[in-house]
Amino acid sequence: MTVAFPDGELQAARERVVAEHMRAEMAGDLDATLATFAGEPEYDIVAMPGPVRRGDEPVRGLLTDLLHAFPALGLHVEVLRHTVDAIVIEGRMTGTHRGTYAGSVEATGHAMDLRAAIFFTFGTDDAALRRETVYYDELTLLVQLGAMAPPGSPVT
Repeated sequence: MTVAFPDGELQAARERVVAEHMRAEMAGDLDATLATFAGEPEYDIVAMPGPVRRGDEPVRGLLTDLLHAFPALGLHVEVLRHTVDAIVIEGRMTGTHRGTYAGSVEATGHAMDLRAAIFFTFGTDDAALRRETVYYDELTLLVQLGAMAPPGSPVT
């Protein structure tokens, strides 16, 4: 089986879409964020409860909640890789917990600094963004927020 990776022009086009998507999302510009998707957007934060969000309103609701919890959310890219149909970013998500997270963790004012992997999925031979999937360790986040004791801590 032969797999054809995207040429340099397609890689550059995809990188521009991802850069605009991340810029808009970190700025809280949800209209511009949603505009980076082709067709119906799909957004999945694997560690958060709930299904994959499909469509403008479910994705907007997820991002609104996330940016309420972390209004100065940052994504710091450390590695960017291309696959046949995706860009994969390894990096760090940072922010200060200022609002309710995941519907139940009230604001603590604690900072977070999490390692994350984010997959931006495209059509096989185009730069049309279809889906964003975010992976991070929820336990690490909850410990950093002070909502959970570190593993190995005595039970009280």
